[in-house]
Amino acid sequence: MRGDVFFDVGANIGFFSLIAARCVGNEGQVYAFEPVPTNAAALVQSAQLNGFDTIRVFPEAVAATSGRAQLLLARHIGGAALASAATPPDVSGHLEVDVTSLDDALVQRPLRPPNLVKVDVEGAEIDVFRGMKETLRVHRPKIVYEVDDATRDGLDRKTRQLAELLTSAGYVLTPLPPSYATQGWHVHHVFGEAH
Repeated sequence: MRGDVFFDVGANIGFFSLIAARCVGNEGQVYAFEPVPTNAAALVQSAQLNGFDTIRVFPEAVAATSGRAQLLLARHIGGAALASAATPPDVSGHLEVDVTSLDDALVQRPLRPPNLVKVDVEGAEIDVFRGMKETLRVHRPKIVYEVDDATRDGLDRKTRQLAELLTSAGYVLTPLPPSYATQGWHVHHVFGEAH
């Protein structure tokens, strides 16, 4: 909505950031977190080309705590993952990246509090939510997240962990319909709202 604040955690090249910037308008704000340098640069360029001054890009990963971490790069443009969370099936390199928790980012930057947070971080979802417990408690943003795994059991385990953390924070979770066909990979999207 106009004037809202959208956090795009795992922004990739900015597809959702650009849509959100159009939705929130000049009074709103988009904060995009993307640790892969080429993706972050593409997002900055797209924001400039589209005249979206409301998009602010942070070239860093989001996790439970702030600091530095090893990022495993992947051949797939959206497949990079923190080494502490997962190993992409198509690893193509690694680099050291800055990491922040959303609770720290809100206090230290300071950022406007979110109305909606999108999380797509290739296995580090639980750490993102652990690092935004105060944000969830105080600001109660709506959330949308993706969780995926190579196996159904792995997906179910991750889904349960996230559900336990978020329901204990007072969120009601609603599974979303599949967004795209997946072959040999299990993907689940969820919408969460504080009650």
